Amino acid sequence: MKYPDLGGKYEVVNYLQFLNKYLSAGKLKLNETLLKDVTITYHDPCYLGRANDIYDEPRAILKNLTANFVEMHRNKSFALCCGAGGAQMFKRGRERRQGDIY
Repeated sequence: MKYPDLGGKYEVVNYLQFLNKYLSAGKLKLNETLLKDVTITYHDPCYLGRANDIYDEPRAILKNLTANFVEMHRNKSFALCCGAGGAQMFKRGRERRQGDIY
């Protein structure tokens, strides 16, 4: 529950979890022919995955759109990170070191 100090009793749900729930329940329909022949891949946003453990829902939604879903080589918790999540883009950078992967 979020915001109890303000009297709130809210369950916060990520929009991908919300969409996937309604797709799975048949309450939301997608045009399955629109992208059926398109190959789609997905890059896991660091904060969404690593901090919130949301990996399956985006894939399930995309697999509803196309039969040609292809995983990236580095995916889920091993996806490359730009370091900008959580306002890291405003943080003073460090010098790159040999072996760094971005």
